[in-house]
Amino acid sequence: MLMKYKITENLCEQQSSLTDSDIKIIIETSKAAEYITQIETCDVFIDIKSNIENSALVVFESRPSDGQSLYKNSVVGELALRVNEPGVLRSLELGIHTKNIHAKTQENIWVKQNVIPIKNGENTIAVLITERNISKEILTDEKIKSLSDDNEVLTSTLMTLLNYENDFKDEMKEAILIFNSEGKLVLKNKSADNIYEKLGFFESLNELDYNNLRFDEITLTEINEINPKEYKNFLLHKKVTIGNNYFEVKKIVTDNSENKIIMIINDLTEIKNKDDEIISKSVAIREIHHRVKNNLQTIASLLRLQSRNCIGDEAKLALLESGNRILSIATTHELLSKQIEDNISIIEVLSTIKNNMLRCFSNSNKVSIDISGDDFIVNSDKSTTIALIVNELFQNSMEHAFIGRDKGSIKLILESIGEYKIVKVIDDGIGFDINDTRKDSLGSKIVSSYVKDKLKGNLIIDSNRSGTSIIIKFIV
Repeated sequence: MLMKYKITENLCEQQSSLTDSDIKIIIETSKAAEYITQIETCDVFIDIKSNIENSALVVFESRPSDGQSLYKNSVVGELALRVNEPGVLRSLELGIHTKNIHAKTQENIWVKQNVIPIKNGENTIAVLITERNISKEILTDEKIKSLSDDNEVLTSTLMTLLNYENDFKDEMKEAILIFNSEGKLVLKNKSADNIYEKLGFFESLNELDYNNLRFDEITLTEINEINPKEYKNFLLHKKVTIGNNYFEVKKIVTDNSENKIIMIINDLTEIKNKDDEIISKSVAIREIHHRVKNNLQTIASLLRLQSRNCIGDEAKLALLESGNRILSIATTHELLSKQIEDNISIIEVLSTIKNNMLRCFSNSNKVSIDISGDDFIVNSDKSTTIALIVNELFQNSMEHAFIGRDKGSIKLILESIGEYKIVKVIDDGIGFDINDTRKDSLGSKIVSSYVKDKLKGNLIIDSNRSGTSIIIKFIV
């Protein structure tokens, strides 16, 4: 007998995260279960939650001494699957008593189970199960299954409750179960059948009562003890997880003894799974943006290092400019790596471009860059485009606008007028001849082509000896 309890202890230690105090309670319950077996003349088991999804682990069994066990072999150490024993998983997960629920044993015998949670404080650590053979009852039930639903009662109840035709209830996505004051199920719809079938319930729901079908700890006795004055205020609304399934449960108590408890269940499993999938993909996308940003920054650093080895100023400048362009692209990826949405604050993007620019130019201590105006949100494509354009304009001003000057300023002004967005880059430099500028330069090509082709916007350039103003107008 001691070896029997040692096996139980070893299974709990090796196959679960149960604490020493949890295991001690299970062992004590095992000893008490031996007496239940002899008194009730039935098989008794203790199961714990398995590490394998939708299953429990049998850690203890006790058989009747008169040889009336339903089992030929020991099932200790074997799994009880949700599809075969839904009541076991229900009680383990919800911590409530499951009474007279149909189940199929590891040896494919139909039984009726009573499942009682074993608790350590508020935590359900295991369940105690008693089983009775009902194989003959199952055969009889199949013959009279067509008589199990009283259509007249269902129709009458539904008409009284909702004033709709009988078919209406089966068109509802939510499961509806209505119980009388004795806990008997008096109305259900197809969605209810589908949900409980999904949870592994074999028998017709009409054979089960409220206590076996509830998704929470509130028993029928507790409901019947509610003061009638409180009926209008009694509305239970909670979300429940059972295995890999997610449900929203609403429960209403009325003063009508025939329609005492109305339970509405909404299956959120598909929505929850899609939400989890979206979150998982979003995390993956953010990680991709992070890696792209790192790679771009590495390339920009390599270009800067290469520029230091260049002898000619033109080659050195070309490498630095290319590095800045790459950093402007990296800015969008950096911001996207920190958020789930694809939309980005344009001021946040351009502030990073500004900081990069001031770090890269030797005259940055003489030139100030100010950003002001209306912030607006753009998607990642437009963000990259605007970042490249503004990078070129900043770069051009830093290189050419303040030659021979002790100081200067660049202003970036953002405006949002209806659906139009306006970006203005204004400096107080020496200006340039618009007609004499190098239109074939890479910087000019980037600005003009990106404004026209990617932003589908307009570019207005004005320059004189007092400075240069460049205005970009586009629709987001």
